[in-house]
Amino acid sequence: AAQAHAQPALHPLLHANVSLLGRQRYRSVFCGDESCFDRRLGGRRAIAPMALLEMARAAVADAVPGGAVELQEIEWHRPLNTAEGATATVHVELEADSEGKLHFRIMSAQSDTEGSVLHIEGQVHVFDGTEPQRTDTGELRWPQPEGIDLDALHAALARAGLAYGPALRGLRGLIRGEGQTWARLELPHLPHADDGLQALALPPALLEGVVQAAAASFGGIHAMAPPSCLPVTLDALQIDAPCTPEMLARLRPAEHGAPASLDVDLFDAEGLCRVSFRGLALTAPDPENAAEQEFAGMVL
Repeated sequence: AAQAHAQPALHPLLHANVSLLGRQRYRSVFCGDESCFDRRLGGRRAIAPMALLEMARAAVADAVPGGAVELQEIEWHRPLNTAEGATATVHVELEADSEGKLHFRIMSAQSDTEGSVLHIEGQVHVFDGTEPQRTDTGELRWPQPEGIDLDALHAALARAGLAYGPALRGLRGLIRGEGQTWARLELPHLPHADDGLQALALPPALLEGVVQAAAASFGGIHAMAPPSCLPVTLDALQIDAPCTPEMLARLRPAEHGAPASLDVDLFDAEGLCRVSFRGLALTAPDPENAAEQEFAGMVL
């Protein structure tokens, strides 16, 4: 993908540290042909909302190196779109409140005359880390590739206004069980991809695969209603170790959190739980206004 930033980037999604006194701030400039934008919402190119989690994690890791990271009380707001031929300037801000709690938010503007649009915000907890949970590999159920009609899934998502390109199709198989679903996630094979997004701690393709698995399992591929495929809130995201190129996701109704929300654990082939979602809530696209859909959005 062509790079919209001239200087060497700190991270594929976090291009420069532009911190101000008292506020940690990062800037990225996207031209829309990066693999994390291989997705159209309401006909417009839109960044994978799960990619914003990796942006936030990378900013925290740069600002507070060495600790394990948990993102908390996350809320997505307006989608981050790019117009044809335009770039999007994105800022990640980290700021402590009066009680010492660290908050993040990610905003963008596509021109100097626009106000900043808030896309996601939440809290940050940095800790020494614990030994990641390990599950006996005999208890893990790896679906066979193509164990689900992926063409039907993506056709249903496209009818709802969300079209995934090949770079973000991370779901490869699915098994529905009693009270839980097992999903095989794999990084897509993209011989010409060179933007580094597949080597991240939280690769957008794998995390979007979680969303696709939720839409297929709990929304239904052939249901008349649009599938729930856009994240709205997430109570907590704990990152104990970086993802591997192939992961097994276990999706279950959330033990706590909003109604119909999900708990998701991502395991590697050895049974190590590397990433955990708690209380992930999804919604269906608004078919009339998907590209500008407001979840709890605001223009600053």
